Amino acid sequence: MKMHNGAMILKICFIFLIQYKIYIPILHLAVVDRTRNCTRVHTLSVYAVVSIVTILLILSAISNHMIIAQTTNTSNFSLPEKVDSLKISGLYHDPNTGMQLQFPAGWVGVRLYEYQQNGSALPKIKVSPLGIDPLTGQVKDGNTLESVAITLSTQNTSELLPPWKQMKKYIPPSVFSSATPYLDLMKWGAEQGFGCKVMSQSFTKIKDINTLEEIMQCPGDRKNVSYSFATEKYILGILFDGPTEAVDHNMQIFKTSIDSIDIEMPVDISNKIAGFDLEIKGWNIPNQL
Repeated sequence: MKMHNGAMILKICFIFLIQYKIYIPILHLAVVDRTRNCTRVHTLSVYAVVSIVTILLILSAISNHMIIAQTTNTSNFSLPEKVDSLKISGLYHDPNTGMQLQFPAGWVGVRLYEYQQNGSALPKIKVSPLGIDPLTGQVKDGNTLESVAITLSTQNTSELLPPWKQMKKYIPPSVFSSATPYLDLMKWGAEQGFGCKVMSQSFTKIKDINTLEEIMQCPGDRKNVSYSFATEKYILGILFDGPTEAVDHNMQIFKTSIDSIDIEMPVDISNKIAGFDLEIKGWNIPNQL
């Protein structure tokens, strides 16, 4: 059963409220002052304001991370900012990033746009054997074994870490002392935000291009397999996700597609992540809440 976006956002908020004991006194927004003969309505608690801001920062950071570590199941959790009329199938080439990929025969989809913090809109391509609903960005209903999607995402390298830095005081200290703080940060975001467990993270090569491979198991018996590539300016993510049985059933088809990838002027993703590690270790670690 698919989880609606609103329900998932409520779930994220609930998880972080419980995890960090950030209580919003909803039942106490109006307080009766019994020392007088009138009812005084007090202003919203400062704790409530802090909680709301915290939730927004967490959601922003997790949303940005969907591009590289693919910690979320985009078939369930993302809504398109903008959809154009371009129908996607077959060979896809993005002249902006220099990435080219051959989608599986018969898989069709749409081009969505996600807005970056700087206001620019970068394309996100999503295809499925069942097709993609252009109004929601979701896989269309149909045979469960075909209820999978391949999603190509693009993220400006400079946009990845700022949202996490804003919420650094909520991040476990073990992340900052880790030998691989960026990857551990992504694991933490996946587990806390969406209940997804990262089963493996490893660097591998596809057509002599170094890539980060990640496999995750998510609630509702769903599975994510992702590959992240890098250019000088962008992180390019390729996510394959759906019900576990369907992902396993279509894995060879996905592998054939990923093996067709071509990127103009790629750079080593491990070097990019090493740079992220240094930046994270340079943050001043505040007292935890």
